[in-house]
Amino acid sequence: MFVVGVGFLWSARSALLYHAPIYFKGPSYMYPWQAVIGGGLSSVFGVFVIIHGFCRKKKSSHDG
Repeated sequence: MFVVGVGFLWSARSALLYHAPIYFKGPSYMYPWQAVIGGGLSSVFGVFVIIHGFCRKKKSSHDG
């Protein structure tokens, strides 16, 4: 999730610099503000999952 979010944010940065929508395969495209919101949420969720995984692993190693 984190990598996908960073990819969206990078695409949004490029699109904002060149004032163009972001094109994917096929006829679909995304506006830069949509990529910023989607990339930000995906990145935050990815960081949450990584931190939660490390904390959970740390707790389970102390229990046993």
